Amino acid sequence: MTWYVYVLLNDAGVTYTGIAKDVTARLKSHNAGNGAKFTRGRGPWRPIHIEGPMDHGDALRREIAIKRDAGFKSRLRKTDAAMAFYSDATEIPAVPGAYVLLITLAGDTEIHLARQPAKTLAAGRYLYCGSARGPGGLRARIARHLRRDKTVRWHVDQLTSTGQALGAWVFPDGDECALTACLANFPVPIPGFGSSDCRSCRSHLLAWPQGMSLPAFSAGD
Repeated sequence: MTWYVYVLLNDAGVTYTGIAKDVTARLKSHNAGNGAKFTRGRGPWRPIHIEGPMDHGDALRREIAIKRDAGFKSRLRKTDAAMAFYSDATEIPAVPGAYVLLITLAGDTEIHLARQPAKTLAAGRYLYCGSARGPGGLRARIARHLRRDKTVRWHVDQLTSTGQALGAWVFPDGDECALTACLANFPVPIPGFGSSDCRSCRSHLLAWPQGMSLPAFSAGD
C-alpha cells in the first residue's frame, strides 16, 4: 500500500496522470525533463489531484480510469483555477495568511499530544489548516512543512517529518479557523490536533477519505 495516483497540470491546461511511490520526487523528475516522454518540454507541471496510498494493481487501474474520464479532469481544472495549489514554496508570497497543507502517510504513524495518550493515524491523506504570521509569512512556513529534516516543534511536524507534505493551498490574509470550517464534513482523526489554543475548532487536522471532494475554500475576510 505504497503507491499514489496523481494528476498534473501545466500552464497550457494539459493534464497528465501517472502513478508513483514518491509523488514529490516524481514531480521533480517530470519538471527536469526526466519523467515520462509526454511531459518532457511541456512543463512546468504542478499536482492538482492525488489519491492513495494503495497497492500497485489498484493504482494502475485507477490511473487508467482517470485517463478515460474527461469530465473528472475537467472538474479538476475548474477547481485548480479557483484555488491555487503550491508544491514549491519559493512560488508562494512571503506575506501573512492561512493555508491548507496536504499530507500523505504511507503507513500507520503514532502521534503524541500533550496530556493525551498516544494515538495512531492510519495511512492515507490528511489536510492541516494553519496560519503564518511571522517573518517570511506563508513562504517560510510552507517551506518548513515541506522539509522532513527539522526539529519537531508543532503537532503537524510529527506528520511532515515521517510522511510527505505535498504542498498547500494558500490564502494571504486568510484565517485558519475559517478554512477548518469549510472542512466541517471531513472526519476528525485526532481532536485537539493543532488547535489546543483554539476555542472554536475541534481539530485543525482532517482526514481526506477517497471519494470526498474538496469544498470551495473560504478563508474569511
